[in-house]
Amino acid sequence: MERIDSLQNPKIKQAVKLRNSARYRREIGLFFSEGLRLVLDAVQWGIFPQTVFLTEQFIWEHPDAVTALECDETRAFTVSEPVMEKLCDTVSPQGVAALFKMPQAEFPQNPKGLYIGLENTQDPSNLGAIARSAEAFGAAGLLVSAKGCDPFAPKALRAGMGALLRLPMIKAEDFIGAIDRFKDCGATVFASVVTKDALPIYRAKPSACSLLLIGNEAGGLSADAIKKSDHKVTIPMIGRAESLNAAAASAVLVYELQKGAEQR
Repeated sequence: MERIDSLQNPKIKQAVKLRNSARYRREIGLFFSEGLRLVLDAVQWGIFPQTVFLTEQFIWEHPDAVTALECDETRAFTVSEPVMEKLCDTVSPQGVAALFKMPQAEFPQNPKGLYIGLENTQDPSNLGAIARSAEAFGAAGLLVSAKGCDPFAPKALRAGMGALLRLPMIKAEDFIGAIDRFKDCGATVFASVVTKDALPIYRAKPSACSLLLIGNEAGGLSADAIKKSDHKVTIPMIGRAESLNAAAASAVLVYELQKGAEQR
């Protein structure tokens, strides 16, 4: 493996730019990931790194992981500890970082199960947490509006614990148009809102294919998205709080809809 000791190496500069810039990630179709679990999760799901950076200590401590990362398409570099610290934005880097090609799921021809539609989610940590609970409760995939935060941001990937790479994810430039495509496939669309006229989520009856719409943290769903829904649903509040944050609300909504699907 070629060794990199310079903090000014062009490959290191590119990796740091990918870590920091959503626009740059979109331009070249690559994303940055760090840490043993996240990097290996990607590989286990068939997403092999284009470039991988390893410290000598990591190579010595994790020989099986190094073997798993070996691929004809992957170029590996050993880097010094200072270089790894520059690459990573975590306090204690684990000694491995990589650049991956962005996966992009095609719109399913015959969607089944529960999909989560995220309209303009702003916080990457929320997006990752939503993906994690969606995967845990058996969601079929994600529909993510392109105007929201980048699902391949490092904070989103860490919060998702690999779920954003494992769940099929459709990025939609036209979010309302994507809802129409789901409806054309027979999906029942649920809009999550905080209004008294909405159906309590535990009474919702999902169909063979359902799309749950969740709005952004500040403004909720757009009026256009709500109009496209078949049912408005809400989480009844027993205590004093008027609402939950997007990640917590999503976990409750997905769990209740999946429970309803099992009872069909």
